[in-house]
Amino acid sequence: MVANAGGPVMSMYFLATRTPMQVFLGTAAWFFAIVNLAKVPFLAGLGLFTPQVLLTDLLLAPLVVAGGLTGLRLAKRMPQRLFDRIVIVLTVLGAVTLLF
Repeated sequence: MVANAGGPVMSMYFLATRTPMQVFLGTAAWFFAIVNLAKVPFLAGLGLFTPQVLLTDLLLAPLVVAGGLTGLRLAKRMPQRLFDRIVIVLTVLGAVTLLF
């Protein structure tokens, strides 16, 4: 269940290989979508999908869509260099958070 902890490592790999922003975002999104879908049976088996959790998910779903659309717009306008810098900062913050 800690597979998403690989995010900082994946980000640093993509930066090191100078992966273009669109490829970086698309690959990371697909990878973590597949990883999270693979977790669903285990989460269900643990009884973590309660009616309250599912209702909260339903209420927050429009925000996920809005965030995705906003991210697409930003990615189209953002220069690669700025994207790389933001990824570095967020990766360091994420890695430090994972340590604590």
